[in-house]
Amino acid sequence: MIFGEDLEFRMMAKGMLGQHPLDAGWGQFTHQILPGVCFKREVYYGKVDPRGTSQDCPDCGAKVKKDLSVRISHCFEYGSIKPSAMAAAQVISVGNGE
Repeated sequence: MIFGEDLEFRMMAKGMLGQHPLDAGWGQFTHQILPGVCFKREVYYGKVDPRGTSQDCPDCGAKVKKDLSVRISHCFEYGSIKPSAMAAAQVISVGNGE
């Protein structure tokens, strides 16, 4: 399985990053190339809403507010401590019924 954030690259180009996301071809890669390769290889490809996946606890569902610079997710309600990327991946997989 491969999940990718459903980002709006045209809006990113208007922001602080300027034209860089458009110049790099990320939109074409994430919307055309990667889904096509996954289809050929019979690998599931899903798009994920980029808002809030790193703010939820995968174990209890509580909101754990933190900056993106914080690399460890601490849930004080459930008591779990894990890397933020792993916690976000678990939230995404649970949200998509996997």
